[in-house]
Amino acid sequence: MKDEKYPIPIKDIPDKVLPNEHRWCHVYWSNIEGGKQYKYWTKPRLIKFHTAIVRELFRRGFKHNYYKNSIDETLPKELKEKSKTI
Repeated sequence: MKDEKYPIPIKDIPDKVLPNEHRWCHVYWSNIEGGKQYKYWTKPRLIKFHTAIVRELFRRGFKHNYYKNSIDETLPKELKEKSKTI
């Protein structure tokens, strides 16, 4: 996934940065759910980015834990199941 904000593919994001990008997905989601609007982040764009980040976390051997907001419920079934069995 490349776009104007993330000019490099997710697979090229350094290991130290990837978990933080995931955390920011949850922060932005919480803010959007609370009524905040962003010029760049929309729910569909954030869902796509979050899903790609979670896939990459698993590909690299990281774990994915559910947070306390609903963006994790938008994950495909196989990623939800992997997340729950950690």
